[in-house]
Amino acid sequence: MLYGFNVAFGTAGALTPQGAYAESRLEHESAFLLRPTHEEVWLSLTLSAALRAEIVAQLEGNYPDEGGGFLLGTLEANAVTVREVRPVVNTAPSEEAYHRYFMTPMDWAMLEDEADAAGLSVVGYYHSHPDSPAIPSDYDRTHALPNFRYLITSVRGRQAAEMRAWLLNEDRGAFVEVPVQIS
Repeated sequence: MLYGFNVAFGTAGALTPQGAYAESRLEHESAFLLRPTHEEVWLSLTLSAALRAEIVAQLEGNYPDEGGGFLLGTLEANAVTVREVRPVVNTAPSEEAYHRYFMTPMDWAMLEDEADAAGLSVVGYYHSHPDSPAIPSDYDRTHALPNFRYLITSVRGRQAAEMRAWLLNEDRGAFVEVPVQIS
């Protein structure tokens, strides 16, 4: 059982062959997911119901491919608050887009400039896992940055099934789950 803080969306759709493969990866990938101890306090991630709906609509629309974008917001006390989301076009080759999400370096630079101009920070990144669990893949781990929040939404049969947030630990060896709060 994974340490759970997630936002469920109801009944998930039927699994595709890709989904069945992805479900079989769960045991392997959970090896790099950490469970907080009672002494540890994890920063929460808060976003509004309207921003959650915006993310869900985009990711359901991108199905069966991965979709994603940036989370812009603030870090105050023990919480990241998402104030804006910025969708980014998936530039992965079409044969890889069902399980990979790529963006250009220009997308990254442009979003950092936009966040600065709005008095915000790029606090994280969101993306979908079509017909797969809302847990980071090994690919996600090797390409992630510590201190960023990663909001992953499982989309099954064009419907969001769950949304979970993650933080890569400093040694890049594992993710810890971060509580998601909808305001």
